[in-house]
Amino acid sequence: MTLHTESLRSSERVEARPLSFASSIQRTGACLLAGLLTCAAFTLSGCTGTFVMPDTPVATTSGSGVTSDATSTSGSVYGGHAPIVNAKVYVLTPSTTANYGLATSLMNSTSSTTGGYPVTQDTSGGVTNGMYYVTTDANGNFNLTGDYACTVNQPVYIAAVGGSPVTPNNSASTISKVVVSGTSGTGSAQTATFTFTTSTTELYFVGEVVSLSGLTGSLSYLNGTTQTVLSTSLTTTTFATTTSTYNSSTRTNISATTYSGLTASATANPANNPAVVNMAALGICPSSGTFAGVISFIYMNEISTAALAYATAAFGTDAFHIGVNQTGTLNKTTMPGYVTGSMVQAFNNAYLLYDIQGSNSSTTFAGEGHIARLTTPAGNGTVPQATLDTLGNILAACVDSNNTAATASSQCTTLFATATSTGATTGTKPTDIAAAAFNIANFPAGTSNTSFVSTLYNLPTGNVPFAPNLAAAPSDFTLGIQFKINTSNGGTDNLINNPQILALDAGTTVGTETGLSGSANALWIGSYGAQPTKLLTSGTPDYDANAAGLASATRSRSVAVDSSNNLWIMNEATTVLQRFSNAGALLTSVPAPTNPLTGDLFFNGTDAAIDAAGNVYADYENTIFKRTSAGVNIPYTGGGTNAAWSSNNSTLGSLTTYTHNGYFDSNGLYYVVNNLGTLCVANPATANCTYSVSGFSAGSASNAVYFSSLDANNTFWAIPSSNPTSTIVGYNYALKTNGVSYTFTGGGLNTPAATAVDGAGNIWVANAATGNSLSAFTPSGTALSPTAGFGDIGTTNSTNSADLAIDRCGDVWAVYSGYNVVVEYIGLATPTVSPTAFATFNGWIGKRPL
Repeated sequence: MTLHTESLRSSERVEARPLSFASSIQRTGACLLAGLLTCAAFTLSGCTGTFVMPDTPVATTSGSGVTSDATSTSGSVYGGHAPIVNAKVYVLTPSTTANYGLATSLMNSTSSTTGGYPVTQDTSGGVTNGMYYVTTDANGNFNLTGDYACTVNQPVYIAAVGGSPVTPNNSASTISKVVVSGTSGTGSAQTATFTFTTSTTELYFVGEVVSLSGLTGSLSYLNGTTQTVLSTSLTTTTFATTTSTYNSSTRTNISATTYSGLTASATANPANNPAVVNMAALGICPSSGTFAGVISFIYMNEISTAALAYATAAFGTDAFHIGVNQTGTLNKTTMPGYVTGSMVQAFNNAYLLYDIQGSNSSTTFAGEGHIARLTTPAGNGTVPQATLDTLGNILAACVDSNNTAATASSQCTTLFATATSTGATTGTKPTDIAAAAFNIANFPAGTSNTSFVSTLYNLPTGNVPFAPNLAAAPSDFTLGIQFKINTSNGGTDNLINNPQILALDAGTTVGTETGLSGSANALWIGSYGAQPTKLLTSGTPDYDANAAGLASATRSRSVAVDSSNNLWIMNEATTVLQRFSNAGALLTSVPAPTNPLTGDLFFNGTDAAIDAAGNVYADYENTIFKRTSAGVNIPYTGGGTNAAWSSNNSTLGSLTTYTHNGYFDSNGLYYVVNNLGTLCVANPATANCTYSVSGFSAGSASNAVYFSSLDANNTFWAIPSSNPTSTIVGYNYALKTNGVSYTFTGGGLNTPAATAVDGAGNIWVANAATGNSLSAFTPSGTALSPTAGFGDIGTTNSTNSADLAIDRCGDVWAVYSGYNVVVEYIGLATPTVSPTAFATFNGWIGKRPL
């Protein structure tokens, strides 16, 4: 039929059949129940835009708007495309008595009289029973002023449960034009598509239920009918509606036509969605005991939820079970400060990923527009913005659906069946989006589910609330921040020059029985061509007044941190062993020793390992010197003051040609590999190789012997000389005196170059091939990583050497010599006691902090 335009006439009537109803009302996501309807099809189209939440504190529930009161703590809850009305907002701090423990409520039992929203006690009988909360208003806003108190340095977050996603104040969308098209059939069998143009700037979402009103003439029979959104774009939204009020006896056939001059309305029908549980990390409690005046406005949505879930993946299972055990000891060290630092670091990671005060926003979106960061606050880290936005859209797909307590939507059903507690279809299904986010963070590629990533990626349809979104499904959903370390004055010189070995510190002085402070790990990066770099876990280079002292370490390939948190560097350029304070001040400088047989200086220092007593074992090309924590030489029995620890022992001496990568196991045995690929397991008391095993890779390209590791069972993990491009091996002398004990393949292994062990005994591998992905295995050899590996960072250098470090927050740190970038994979592994010497000191190698 020919399409033409005319004014709406009251004598015209429209057939009612399954409708496709399109609009560009920019609405944000509600999960509303929509029935299966048999009706005519029509669409609604119109302008686009966004509902902008305020950046100033919310006053009260009386509708008085916002206030400039700098002492307020307020914000909004946005779910999918829409503000969440009647959500319960809780203020929480993680448990300090158990990993994954029940969080503690910080909300007061009585409401504030200074403008806070009413406080209500939860009587649900569930995990939140007895806690207090405030309720979001008709705009999705809340005010916490005076309703809570926190303790200084306490991590604090908020969780919002349930509620209905609707337009602000459930406002109606004005329909000004109707276009009829796609007519088919005649009489009672006629169908048509109606496109409605609206004046609103909100977008509807697929599955939302709305009602029409104010239609006249032949469209009047649609007034009061229930309609369901079938599809959306930035310019159109398609609805369907019932035909129950249509009078077929007076119906006239309709042709393709455009009607203008309308003043009709479309209004959403809100319903509570129990799957909506959003979170946001407020940060570390300031000295005032409140965030009033510190945080101007809190933007909580699915991005803030995913950011906190990934950051605390090692400590949480859902919005109300986040915790870390601070009650135990690590043999010689009490735990509270050390483990508190883990949660402090986790909350800092959430801050790196998303700004709850809304500094990052998008102009191509269908929600409130606050998205993941693109760069870290310090400016030197690249955040995987599109990946995090995509995760937000996946969670929002459940929010933007007809999900109720009575009937689950297909979107929520698919999300929960996929993102289970084990990453496999047989795992326990979550019941809300926050729990689903924790499961995705812990199993970013799923387990035994080849469709895990594609199923989640394809879950969002229509207009997604967060953009940019990934253009195609990734190999996994890991979140890795790439840091480039520049000069402190904003210059472009990269201070990571051919990075080599990584060493994590403990943040402050460690190794005493009086406990530790709660500061987070810092990462020391050894450099083949420059001084070491200290990178705070905030991603900020730590350039302080003592940084000049580090400049003397001109070729700091080998770095190690002792149990007193001092940094040891074997300066390969000068063969000087140096000890620095954690602030970078030079404490000890030990010159190259003299060969007692020839009188010549030893040279080419390559490594330094630290035992449980704090003694340092320094490798000088083919000889190992044992020194005290102050750098004083400890001669081997029978040798002089400059005699090498191994010089009078033929067994060890014959194996220490170009020795690399020394380690101490839980029994105090010393592991060292030479450049011929032979491992020596030595008894420090006798300087004798108790066990000698060959078959490890010594390839100069991968430098595999530099980057091996030990686990809690005293298994030495490295790259074999046989099939080194797709295999890692483990040697345990208790299981096999000679030869390897384990051989692992698969999991994306592609020219492995470094290994590390996390607190669950899982073995992590950095691959040196193009892309520089990670592989991971359980202690029994089951691959945790997908066939392409985890977190391909897209490098083109296929000859990189690498090193790995896993911190007490579960972050995996990877560095590649040819790329000059450090990558922090957020919450990917199980937390591990660090630094290595501190773990050795406490007999806690390769174990999780309690």
